[in-house]
Amino acid sequence: MRAENSTRSGIPSTVSKSADAWFTPGRFAALLAILIFIFFPDVILGTRAFVFRDYGLYGYPVAFYHRESFWRGEVPLWNPLSACGIPFLAEWSTLVLYPFSFLYLLSPLSWSLGVFCLAHLIVAGLGMYFLAHRWSGSRLAASVAGVAFAFNGFSLNSLIWPHYTASLGWMPWVLLTAEHAWQQGGRFVIAAAVVGTLQMLAGPPEVILTTWLMAGLNYFPSSNSCCTLSAMPATAPAGGPCRRRAGLISWCHYFIVPKLLRGRTCNPARR
Repeated sequence: MRAENSTRSGIPSTVSKSADAWFTPGRFAALLAILIFIFFPDVILGTRAFVFRDYGLYGYPVAFYHRESFWRGEVPLWNPLSACGIPFLAEWSTLVLYPFSFLYLLSPLSWSLGVFCLAHLIVAGLGMYFLAHRWSGSRLAASVAGVAFAFNGFSLNSLIWPHYTASLGWMPWVLLTAEHAWQQGGRFVIAAAVVGTLQMLAGPPEVILTTWLMAGLNYFPSSNSCCTLSAMPATAPAGGPCRRRAGLISWCHYFIVPKLLRGRTCNPARR
């Protein structure tokens, strides 16, 4: 009876509205940054660095060779320092073509690579915040989803792989911009293509495949899919949303062509 009375009096709705009013995008971004600093103060301040497991065995050495090649003015086609030599540019996990890798190329590596990984946790949380808000309409629910996505076990475990963290960071943004692109078209197709390309340039392929599989499961087979005539506005031309999907996929493939072809052109062992 008490719960029923409180519901009738509008108390839960008032609390929900006040919480929604407080969790603005700016405040949520600040909350994420504060949580990151609380959990990883030594990494942010540069007094300590990540080293556990594959971060020290793979992630840091890869970034080190990438940075050394950059400052020597070389294109890192081949890494002679690992095993008896392995392809470098031809690998998905080296972040050579990822534009935001300049963060650790231009800064002290022991500090900047850890900050690079933590920054992508913020990117991941913000992306999930906007995606969940679009789906639920509640900023409180979006904030919970954003924090959960940024600080769940898998995301934190992926900090040992910089390329995984970067790719996961763009996952909700790909879903969000793809939905905008398929429903509204126009400039949103370009935005979705750019975000999708950023994720592809970060790698790895299994995260990219999972992201687009989720996008397909959400939008292609549903009864409310934008490819069905019943879901389109009366003024929309038939097939328009489908053309937007094809355009988005085409743009992503156009931007990613250098990465798809580099394994055939940049591997000295195939010459």
